[in-house]
Amino acid sequence: MIRSLDCVSNGKEAIGLGLPKWALRVLGYSLFMWSSLILISASSIGADLLVCGFVYLAMALLCGQHRDSSLLSFIVFGLTLGLGYWSKAM
Repeated sequence: MIRSLDCVSNGKEAIGLGLPKWALRVLGYSLFMWSSLILISASSIGADLLVCGFVYLAMALLCGQHRDSSLLSFIVFGLTLGLGYWSKAM
């Protein structure tokens, strides 16, 4: 995600909310670790963990949309969201 934002910002030092790159990186990794370890416990492997994986995949696809905005990329993004919803509903 940071690399995608960096490509959009054309190499400026401050991206996003005016924060430097290192601060965004620390914030991003902290939120990822918190959501992965605290919100979903690793001891209970189930639907929540699968939905989390689909959400991470969908966000990665969404960050790449500015490079490849073809119809196929939007279809893959929609299928990823649909599979995440379906995995939680089962």
